[in-house]
Amino acid sequence: ASITVSIPENVAAQIHVVGAISTVNIDSVRFPRHGDVYRSPDYGAAENRLDLKLECGVGSIEIK
Repeated sequence: ASITVSIPENVAAQIHVVGAISTVNIDSVRFPRHGDVYRSPDYGAAENRLDLKLECGVGSIEIK
């Protein structure tokens, strides 16, 4: 299975990906990796923000 998540441009996000996932494709310009999470540079101060946790067994995930 595959999942594609589109996060609107005016929303900052912090993304946690957990599980045995074969392919993870996350826009690293918008959401650079910080340890175990991917986070927008302005996440802490953003008015509109999303905390997303994906727990998957197999497949692929694309976040843009």
